[in-house]
Amino acid sequence: MRETREKDSQKSSEQKIVANKKTKSPEFVAEVLTEEIVVQPKKKALSATNISQLITHSFNEVISLFVTTFLISYIYSVSTNYMLNIGLFYVFNYLSMGIFYLIISKIIVKTNRVIFYRLALVVKAGFIVLIIFVGKDLAKLVMLAGGLYGFSEACYWSSFNLMKNELVRKSSMKLYSSLQQIFGRIISVVGPIVLGTIIDAESFLTSAIVVAVIVVIQLIVSFIIKSNRPEGSNFDLKDFFKDVKNLGEKKSLVTQMFGLSLCYGLTDSVAPLNTILVMLVYNSNASLGYISALAAVASILILVFLSRFTKPGKNILIYTTIGLFQLGVAIMMFLGINKTVIIIYTIVYGGFQYAHKYSFDVCRNVLLKRLNMYSSIDEYQAIIESCLLSTRIIMYGMIALFGYISYTVAGTDGLVLSAKILSLVSMSFIFILNILIGLYEKKLVKYNIL
Repeated sequence: MRETREKDSQKSSEQKIVANKKTKSPEFVAEVLTEEIVVQPKKKALSATNISQLITHSFNEVISLFVTTFLISYIYSVSTNYMLNIGLFYVFNYLSMGIFYLIISKIIVKTNRVIFYRLALVVKAGFIVLIIFVGKDLAKLVMLAGGLYGFSEACYWSSFNLMKNELVRKSSMKLYSSLQQIFGRIISVVGPIVLGTIIDAESFLTSAIVVAVIVVIQLIVSFIIKSNRPEGSNFDLKDFFKDVKNLGEKKSLVTQMFGLSLCYGLTDSVAPLNTILVMLVYNSNASLGYISALAAVASILILVFLSRFTKPGKNILIYTTIGLFQLGVAIMMFLGINKTVIIIYTIVYGGFQYAHKYSFDVCRNVLLKRLNMYSSIDEYQAIIESCLLSTRIIMYGMIALFGYISYTVAGTDGLVLSAKILSLVSMSFIFILNILIGLYEKKLVKYNIL
């Protein structure tokens, strides 16, 4: 009898709701509909598109590793003045990337982002083919190679940054960024060992062919990504800055992110300079691969530690300590370089660098969504990339200039000294960046952004 009464009561309640829908105001109907929506099944944290993004971006990590580590070691091995050539490669890379990024940003806002994403992969494949065919003549074509790679990177990042913000829900951004870092770390452990061993056992060109195959696979997987052409979008920097100004006291959150980006760009040269130093001491791509893998393992352990024992807004002391540690080993390397010192230097730099990289990535990608300025994501990402590229060009311009002057004055010994000096300068900027990110996290927590 009790069950019958409960069923009758439930039917009676449902009948009342139906009657109210017919007689009550639209506001009441909206309330009922809202209640009905709440009980719908939850969406998956990551969609098939998001997973495809993670896979293709992980493949891109392999290509990036190949270029920033082993292509640099190859330029080192086929060049007399390797500092000059490496500096010129990166200057033309980032100049090309900066110019085309701004041009593409004005076009991509009105079209399907994934078109440019796939174009980037096609151009990257062309870049790898160029390397395969020119062989040791690459030293004479570093400016062309840098410009071509810069164009592919402009297509890639202008589309990837938008799709990441558009296709990954705000509630899933931390999960997505964490998985992106994990996949990247796995590749950074396995990739250097495999590529370095292939180069020493076979040749650099064999490793380039392997990377070319990876690019083709990446292109195929990219067809799973679904990114529709946006409606009514436009690219207007003037309106963007007006919107930022209207944020009131919160506008400093946006401008300080641009300042962080400028500082971040100054730290970019540590990686290729570290490659030069490792090759100077070991002169082996396999050794370079194993040392890079050790650094990657250290970075994974550091990320696990940070995820467990840190909280946003309370990391300034940890970040400062990490920065001091990195600066200390840079000074040690400057005073005297040998096999033991270079291993310690590479592991410390590679292990701790992802503390600020992870934090920067999370802060960068959640900020505009939390400020309800998502419609300006195109302009926001373009300005951040411009800030990063401008200071990267400055640092690599210094590498090219130091390489030219030091080789002219003191020959090969001058190049070694220049590499050590510039590594110390770049690591100093990492120390500053760690402190700035710690302070920025604290401010984001204050405004309930993190």
